[in-house]
Amino acid sequence: MTRNLNNKNSLDINNPVHKESQHKMKRVITFRHGVLVMLGTTVFWLAGCSDHKESSGHTNEPVSLVALTYPPVSTFKASCFICHTPKTQWFTPLLPQRQRSLLLPKVKEMMEKNAFLKPTEDDINAMTALCRALAADEPFLCVLNMDPEGTASPVHIQGEASPNATIRINQQETQADDMGSWEFSSCTLPDDRIVEISKDGKTIRFSLLSAQWSHER
Repeated sequence: MTRNLNNKNSLDINNPVHKESQHKMKRVITFRHGVLVMLGTTVFWLAGCSDHKESSGHTNEPVSLVALTYPPVSTFKASCFICHTPKTQWFTPLLPQRQRSLLLPKVKEMMEKNAFLKPTEDDINAMTALCRALAADEPFLCVLNMDPEGTASPVHIQGEASPNATIRINQQETQADDMGSWEFSSCTLPDDRIVEISKDGKTIRFSLLSAQWSHER
């Protein structure tokens, strides 16, 4: 015991044997730390994959419908049509090409200051889409109600469109009235949720998976 305590080499940190032992311990600790990091990363990645698979199962659900205080077609006819028709300067062929960031504040201003309305953000978005359709001389469609919502099974669906336009959903067809109202009392939505609207030889197609009304983008 006395001999070991007096042996300087056994406690000398500069001893090559002692250094090698420390290096081995560091390598073991580093290896274990690396394994733990790899395991943690793998668990995190697997959790992310699980979430992705779960969310991807809802790709065929239509967008959640928003309630509009001012449905675009009927509101435009009641509050805007006298001053803003496709023949006025504001509706030009260049309008559909303008950025939405420029159109939205203009539509907001007209609805609030010219028509004395109090539109929500969704009302302004829907009216902007209608203005783009009018400027392009294309038929417009907006879905207002769907019951039950978020299913492909037979649904009761109704909305507004360009007056007297023809609406087709999954080989079923109906026509908007003079005020632009249309309705399917029982309609099975296709997997792609495509809606077609036709008038004067022009047809617009869009999917309810991405928008509630046409000319959104």
